[in-house]
Amino acid sequence: QKHPERLELRKYCKWCRKHTIHREVK
Repeated sequence: QKHPERLELRKYCKWCRKHTIHREVK
């Protein structure tokens, strides 16, 4: 169940090195 508008939702941010809620991070 992956939503187009919630692709990077609750995904591990490799840039911040932490789990953060992103909406559209490409």
